[in-house]
Amino acid sequence: MDQEQFPTSADTASANTVGTVASPLLAGFSVTLITLITGNESPEHLLKYPDITLAVLLIATISFVLAVQFTVASRVYNLSKQEYQNRTLNMKANDRAQAYAVVMSKLEKKIVQVRLAFNFGLITLFLGLAGILLPPYPSSIRTYIVCGLFIFLVCEVAWLVYAGLESYIFRRSLGKKQKAKSQ
Repeated sequence: MDQEQFPTSADTASANTVGTVASPLLAGFSVTLITLITGNESPEHLLKYPDITLAVLLIATISFVLAVQFTVASRVYNLSKQEYQNRTLNMKANDRAQAYAVVMSKLEKKIVQVRLAFNFGLITLFLGLAGILLPPYPSSIRTYIVCGLFIFLVCEVAWLVYAGLESYIFRRSLGKKQKAKSQ
């Protein structure tokens, strides 16, 4: 792994926020929706597809919990270069640099897992909301609301892809600027 691809402190801070604040909050929201639907004596009168909606909300909940778990797992590898060097004083400099690259590669994979789990949870949560809003009977204004939600969902997916690519390009550009300065 090239140094320019190492996660930045912003990458780790972002993953930490996603895994310790946003994911638990949205997982709780998903569980609340599941509880409200299953606690209703006849959800088929409220929802067009109650079983599918429940399944999608359960997938969202699981995805958010996975994002939390991946965040916790990523912290094992979240060491500064100085901290890593202090912990590996008995290694040769070249071996230490290679080992650090391995650690950073593992951290990057965990950050990607956090983002993917969170993004998938977000998308399935919105699909679950669409299932809740979808009217059990046609010709309702809620049909238009659901269409608006799907338009938002498409925009959200586009944003997630764009933000991921932008982050990758940004990290690559930092490495190129450092190489240009050192030459």
